Amino acid sequence: MNEALQGGGLIEYSILRSTEETVMISLLFQDLKEPLTVRLSENGRPISSQTVRDATGRIHFDGLTAGDYTIEMSGSMDRTFTLRLLGPAE
Repeated sequence: MNEALQGGGLIEYSILRSTEETVMISLLFQDLKEPLTVRLSENGRPISSQTVRDATGRIHFDGLTAGDYTIEMSGSMDRTFTLRLLGPAE
């Protein structure tokens, strides 16, 4: 999925299967005008925080298993969304 940023630039979201039981979330940023920080948490527990400082960059969150995740972005865009990953049998 692609989304244009209000201040300029583009973000592309991808969810890819890593193994039978894990997935990777990939965020590709293009033409950013200012840094963007992305935070990942699971059930309110912080897992990772990464910042893209260049005009173009990519962030990966790999090895995610079934659960409820929140992705929070701040900087050139302020956005939060929740992602529910289901297990292989679900």
